[in-house]
Amino acid sequence: MNRAALLAALIVAAVYAPTLRYALVWEDKQVITGNANLRWNNIWDLLTHSFWAVAPGNRVDDGHQHMARMWRPVTTFVDLLNHSAAGETAWPYHLANIMLHAGCTALLCLLLVELLGLAAWHAALWAVLWGLHPTHVDSVANVIGRTDLLADFFILAAVLAYQRGRLQWFVAACCLSLGSKEAAVALLPALLVLGWSRVAPIRLRFLGAGVLATAVFLWARATVLRDLPPLTSDPWLSALAVPEWALHHLGSLAWPWLHSALSSPARHDPYLIAVETLLAVLLLAGASTKIRVAGLLWFCLFALPSAWGAGQVYAGFFDIVSKRFVSLASVGIVFYLADLIQELRPSQARILGLSLAGFVLVAVPQIARCSECYRDSHRLWATLAASDPPSAMSHYNYGLELMEEGDYQGCVEQSQLSIAIDPSYFLGNPYLNLSTCSLRLGRMKEAVETLDVGLRIWPNSAFLRDQRRRLSQ
Repeated sequence: MNRAALLAALIVAAVYAPTLRYALVWEDKQVITGNANLRWNNIWDLLTHSFWAVAPGNRVDDGHQHMARMWRPVTTFVDLLNHSAAGETAWPYHLANIMLHAGCTALLCLLLVELLGLAAWHAALWAVLWGLHPTHVDSVANVIGRTDLLADFFILAAVLAYQRGRLQWFVAACCLSLGSKEAAVALLPALLVLGWSRVAPIRLRFLGAGVLATAVFLWARATVLRDLPPLTSDPWLSALAVPEWALHHLGSLAWPWLHSALSSPARHDPYLIAVETLLAVLLLAGASTKIRVAGLLWFCLFALPSAWGAGQVYAGFFDIVSKRFVSLASVGIVFYLADLIQELRPSQARILGLSLAGFVLVAVPQIARCSECYRDSHRLWATLAASDPPSAMSHYNYGLELMEEGDYQGCVEQSQLSIAIDPSYFLGNPYLNLSTCSLRLGRMKEAVETLDVGLRIWPNSAFLRDQRRRLSQ
């Protein structure tokens, strides 16, 4: 069994090995290499502030205040270890992500043997299918995505410890998963589902210890952040989008070629909605055993925190958007299919086997295509800026990238696109980019007019006021 799990891990690691050549992109630089607080002599303050407290003095950067309700001490500590060993060299960070994902694959293999009674090599095949799903790309190829990898690893480890009756290991893994990412709160409901379906025993001592660990974590989190927001009507309204997002994730799990780790969900695409609805109907129609129902419930438990704004119902405990965490939701679909194939006639099993082989043939190139976007910052933002629907964020950041490369006219064009989509985006910083590049192109009048427009929308922006004052002198 251990050899099967090791082989599954090695296969998944080999597919993601090309990411070792990639640079650090997007928030990798800001949260890890550019984090002024990520130092050993500052470790206590580092671990007792928001995950996004990356500015000097453990402050949250302007524009990221909406994400200040995240406390992830385990992920922060792993980043500190990685940074102390690697500095700004990119490949050790990518190696750590690959090893984490490979470890998750190995743990899933062991779980399938112990929970569903699969033969070791059959379990390894299912674990590989899970590990090679393109939904993992955003977590593995993008270094900051390790929040999901760490939470995945410790949740799977907690379930394994629960199944084996090892209380101390279970409590440790439960605490580590919560400290990796907030959405790990779905672990305890998932264990209840496994117990109800008789896939795993119901261990009241373990569940009680898990509840206590979660309560302690909530208390520590509230003490650190001091900002648990009150419930309002808005979170409940935003939670209405949950079924739509769950359908999208369900569709992307079975139809990976319709899903890109870098594109916004095509929630209003009639074709995609039709495919997702058909898949949901087929899965529900085939849910004739408790194990399959348990698989679907597992999927929903880990897909719901991925829904837009759904986490705000729980007073900011979940992420605002946690779309990557759907990778763990797909474990439920693996449970479902692994149980289904055992009841199929040989001819039906062969058809399903061929379908899964086709899935791999599609998934591996998809992983290569999606992960390639993370090779460098320019490629990433160019891809995002070209995605549909367009976003103010992607055009703004692509413009910032072009400005750093000296392409000032390109930055002007991207900043204008960002402003056209959302004139109030990011405290008016697209106006600052546009003004700076206009100035460097010798367009003084245009630079001043741009700042004046920005200040009418953001009159309290210190960045815009300072730039305007310098131009007036």
